[in-house]
Amino acid sequence: MSAALRADAPLGFVLHPGWGFAADALAPWAGALARRWPEAPVLAWERPYFGAAARPRPADEVRWIGIGHSFGHALLRQAELPWQGLVALHGFSRFCRRPQQPQGTPPRLLDAMRARLQAEPQGVLADFHRLCGSERQPPGLPDVAALDEDLLALRELDLAPATVPLLALASRDDAVVPAALSEACFAGRAELRWRDGDHCAWLRAADEGVAQLADWLAGLPSRDSACGAPR
Repeated sequence: MSAALRADAPLGFVLHPGWGFAADALAPWAGALARRWPEAPVLAWERPYFGAAARPRPADEVRWIGIGHSFGHALLRQAELPWQGLVALHGFSRFCRRPQQPQGTPPRLLDAMRARLQAEPQGVLADFHRLCGSERQPPGLPDVAALDEDLLALRELDLAPATVPLLALASRDDAVVPAALSEACFAGRAELRWRDGDHCAWLRAADEGVAQLADWLAGLPSRDSACGAPR
């Protein structure tokens, strides 16, 4: 949902990592946002994969933009907040294949991940991070129940089109969210922009991504967006 706020209301950002990642995965984006908009609050949300969940409450009278990587985008879309806009970094509205929707991951692969997760959670995470192109190490022992809960959510995910402006930053070389799935989820429903690289390409290219975000915000109609944000 979105809310009408004054055009001069301050801009703010909520960051959410994807499945199997901790909040520090978006630290490059937090830094790039702070350089571009020094006065804007930046909040970090995360699921309890490696410790307690974090979800600091966004202040009222701020034009909040939700920036989510991978499954983090879907989680932000489902949050009951008056978003002024959303940014998907290698995100999606549906992850698995469906009848008449051949793009995406076969559900049986998530079923296999869930089964292996019970015995080898660290091995599942290590293999997934390699597939993503990430060299990050998990920051602690994983919470198997939280990871399993969200694998099931990923399997069943099929979101309605977003009702707020949406910028989708995708990669044509992404092994987790193939280009065909990005197009199926976002073409004609969002501003879809591309770069080369893997499932973490836009995480690493934070300054480029924030430049894309600033350009996108500047082009939005003032009635829908955070227009008037400093560039």
